[in-house]
Amino acid sequence: MNDLLIFDGDCGICTYSSEFVLKHSIKNSIDVKPYQILNLKDLHNELNEERTSKSLFLLTKDGKLYNRSKGVFETMKRMRGIYKALGYILSNPVIVFLANPIYDWVSRNRTKISIKFGLNACNISNYT
Repeated sequence: MNDLLIFDGDCGICTYSSEFVLKHSIKNSIDVKPYQILNLKDLHNELNEERTSKSLFLLTKDGKLYNRSKGVFETMKRMRGIYKALGYILSNPVIVFLANPIYDWVSRNRTKISIKFGLNACNISNYT
């Protein structure tokens, strides 16, 4: 089992980002799935639809669960090149603390942002 990035398949930013992760990830290091096709309770007792509709989650193969900006930075550690290096640098607790309000603002405004940038969502069928 690989680490699993769980995202909102109905969000343009989330869908674009998940495709970006797949394109740049280290081979066989991470699976990427929208929460809408997963049985969340079977994966981890802290996962549910309400939580996963508001934030991405990275579930590691050893059972660790990361979300918000920490989830982004931990995901970057599973990518190639500069993304991996940035993941290690940015996962510093101080940077995570400072980045979480930005993550939360983007999360609350993701529909408007997705529309503004012409990002499509609902690519759930690509993951089934």
